[in-house]
Amino acid sequence: MQRLADAFAQSWVNLKIVAVVFLIGLLIERLLPAQRKQPLRHIAFNLGYVAFVIFLNTLILP
Repeated sequence: MQRLADAFAQSWVNLKIVAVVFLIGLLIERLLPAQRKQPLRHIAFNLGYVAFVIFLNTLILP
């Protein structure tokens, strides 16, 4: 159980770093869109997927 708590704590640290990169990416995407009128649902899926992958990697790879 301690390993799971440590994984959550480390994931939170990693997620904050990735969030800064994502904010910069979203700003660039807003200014120069790669795909016109991309649904926000797709962007939300990508953000959720990244959060899941970060947690899973932190849990599997100590």
